[in-house]
Amino acid sequence: MCLRVTGVPEDAGILWALPTNGWSSAPAFKDGAPIEGGQAMTFTANGDTLNIKCRVATGDWNAVFEKRGADGLACTDTEKGAIAIGPAFENGGSTCVTASYNVPDSQVRLLVIDANGAEHVGQPRLTGGTKTFTQSTSAFDVAIDQIDRVILQSRPYNHIAEFKNITLDPAKKTRPEVNAIKP
Repeated sequence: MCLRVTGVPEDAGILWALPTNGWSSAPAFKDGAPIEGGQAMTFTANGDTLNIKCRVATGDWNAVFEKRGADGLACTDTEKGAIAIGPAFENGGSTCVTASYNVPDSQVRLLVIDANGAEHVGQPRLTGGTKTFTQSTSAFDVAIDQIDRVILQSRPYNHIAEFKNITLDPAKKTRPEVNAIKP
């Protein structure tokens, strides 16, 4: 399924929440070119229709957990949720870091601080999750030996829309509903 949001600030975070036991997402492409704002979602459906929530985060970022250096694994429980950040690794010419977390009702991102104190926001490569946690790998334009810290940040979803009764079978027409929800 390909999903897309338009008309939001450029730095807005978008989360499509599916009522399934597991899912994965990646940037959507058409004819080899990225679809602006598009996400390709893969999931197992348990029926002919689906209810989907779209959550949008537009607020300020706050640090939730910080790991020193690029090596090793660091885990913690905080008042915002449980977090594990793995060691940095090379992949496709980029430095990557994978984090697993359960930080409810919030957009999450990884950033690294390099040896000179400059911030580098990760570009999500692959994200997947279940009802209890999310795992995401982000790519950075920093060499592994230049990473001083890895920081997991979050910001709350402050806009929510719900799409109900979406057909998964084009032969079976439904009457979809759309509702705005106050978080």
